Amino acid sequence: MLIIYLSRLETEEDKHIFIELHDEYNTIMYKKAYAILKDSSLEEDVVQESFIRILKNFEKIEKKKCPQTRKYFVNIVRNISIDMYRKRD
Repeated sequence: MLIIYLSRLETEEDKHIFIELHDEYNTIMYKKAYAILKDSSLEEDVVQESFIRILKNFEKIEKKKCPQTRKYFVNIVRNISIDMYRKRD
């Protein structure tokens, strides 16, 4: 999946930054999605959708590992997870 995400970025610098952020926050994003949904297949879908949204707004985010970036990534996962949870009931 990472290759698909990277194909949406134009510069090598952005690709490098995205890989760093992906590696840093990927695990916590999965944990957050699972904590809400309790379903590993939905968890995967949520994290993938989250990265797609992050890519759409990549020029607007803080492109470094910091509390604000972490919060942004986790909030996106949380919001998508809650939306998916509501839809499945």
